[in-house]
Amino acid sequence: MTSIDEKSPGEAQGYDPVQATEPVASLLTGARAGKFVVLLYLGATLYFLMTFWSNWSADFSAYYFAGYFYGLGELDQIYAGPSDVIGPETPKRWAEALALFGESNVATYPFLYPPWTAAVMAPIADLMSPRTAMKALLFINIALLYGSVFLAWRLVGRRLTSLPVWMLMSLPILAITVQSNFALVLGQMQLLVFFLCLLAFERYQAGSDMSGALFLALAACLKITPAAFAIVFLWDRSWKALITFTVASLGGLAVSILWMGWPLHDTFFSKMSTLNGLLFMSNVGVPLDAYLYQLIDLIRGTAPVYDSAEHVVPRPVWVEVIVKPIFVAGLAAIWWCTRKMPRHERVGAQLYALALLVPLAAPLAWVHYFLLPAYLMPALVLQWTRVGIGQYLGFLLAFNLPVMWFLLEAQLWAELHVMLHLMVYVPILFLLLAFAILRPLGGTLRETPGNAG
Repeated sequence: MTSIDEKSPGEAQGYDPVQATEPVASLLTGARAGKFVVLLYLGATLYFLMTFWSNWSADFSAYYFAGYFYGLGELDQIYAGPSDVIGPETPKRWAEALALFGESNVATYPFLYPPWTAAVMAPIADLMSPRTAMKALLFINIALLYGSVFLAWRLVGRRLTSLPVWMLMSLPILAITVQSNFALVLGQMQLLVFFLCLLAFERYQAGSDMSGALFLALAACLKITPAAFAIVFLWDRSWKALITFTVASLGGLAVSILWMGWPLHDTFFSKMSTLNGLLFMSNVGVPLDAYLYQLIDLIRGTAPVYDSAEHVVPRPVWVEVIVKPIFVAGLAAIWWCTRKMPRHERVGAQLYALALLVPLAAPLAWVHYFLLPAYLMPALVLQWTRVGIGQYLGFLLAFNLPVMWFLLEAQLWAELHVMLHLMVYVPILFLLLAFAILRPLGGTLRETPGNAG
């Protein structure tokens, strides 16, 4: 096993990766470089607007109509989903609401979201139509994408390179990967959640423990998964951050219950419990549990032909017996391999590894959940090692839109007894996780004149 401190053959012969980047950095410094990158991002903005302007954002539509029914006082419709919790059927009352807006040809359905989001969305639903709200959201989400690139640079990139170089390396991730494009096409709240996670750890790394904890608590109030990232505070023995996060999260829950009432929260927690008892397999999901289930089913000779987009089965006990120890072992390995790194390197390295491990081990691991580690991946290239560059290019090659569409189409015509994208993507993500643990992100960061800030 190669040590993370071991030099590459080039470095052993006097090759300095920092010096090697100087010609690239020199091309992208100063006002002229800034204008060049701004033009590229304006072009990307135009591409996103042209691509998604008339798009029906299915996930955002669920938030919209939850707010719509909350405004009408029809609280029973906020979680009016099927017994298996998540679509794809449109409830009758929701279909009637769609027809009122002239949207009978599209689909929407409720899923699991915190009850307070319905109250927040109610005035928006009262003020504008769903299409108008989606157009406004598109501008916001594009801004969140770009803001997240900046925060990722602040967190792990500014000791490696200038902001223009970082933005240039981030552009392919934003433009061609399924992670960013799916988040935009669905109108995903995950874009705001990841922005808050990056902001939380950028502030925490800078020494502002309380503000970092508060931003992470806000992210956890939007989606529960970011709560797992609070283990970084425990690893650092930052009791101030851990207590602040816990109090703010519980306070947010208490406010939500007082504001929305217990019955909606009871429904929310009940559906969450139901979901935890199911194994949900989707053509846009990449969870470890679904991969293991299909692999074992195939070996047993009991696997069906997966000829539809979604499959739901009761969650076998053996899946939990395998996945949970993997998750715990992953946490232990991340801590062990990063514990001696200085704080300005350790925080980003731990977040990157956790952002791969946590969704992989979660019951639902939608492909856009891996946008958070993708934001940090330019650091792999800018350390100029073969392994790092290979990971970055491999991610772009595997998770670009044409490859994903090919895998999904091949799934239909090949009549396979596994979901092809699961068999491809889960091992790739697991390999990225292994590298993130054994060769922590930022483990060779160097300070260079002009690129620290």
